[in-house]
Amino acid sequence: MGLVVFFFLAWLVVSLFAVIKKKLTFAENSLIFLVILIVSINISWIVIEELKLIKRTQESLEYTAYLLNRSVITPFLILIQVNLHLRCKTMMMKITLMVFGIFHWCK
Repeated sequence: MGLVVFFFLAWLVVSLFAVIKKKLTFAENSLIFLVILIVSINISWIVIEELKLIKRTQESLEYTAYLLNRSVITPFLILIQVNLHLRCKTMMMKITLMVFGIFHWCK
């Protein structure tokens, strides 16, 4: 069940990114996505393998859901937030967007 939920969320986030009006070019979006992906993978490697703070599950479907979250959902959400942040005109909209972004990381 967890894989289905994370697959739907990944599909939803990628679809949302595809339909929003982007302020950045394709190359800039690609570069930001790749940098976020590298940072996300390295942080998860340090937390799971080096510090042993999280125990990796032996269930393949649960691990696939974790990989979807780490490699698709998180980078695309940050990329959506960057594009929306550049489109915001008022400071109140930017602060609201930042609060929602912080809420995603603190879940």
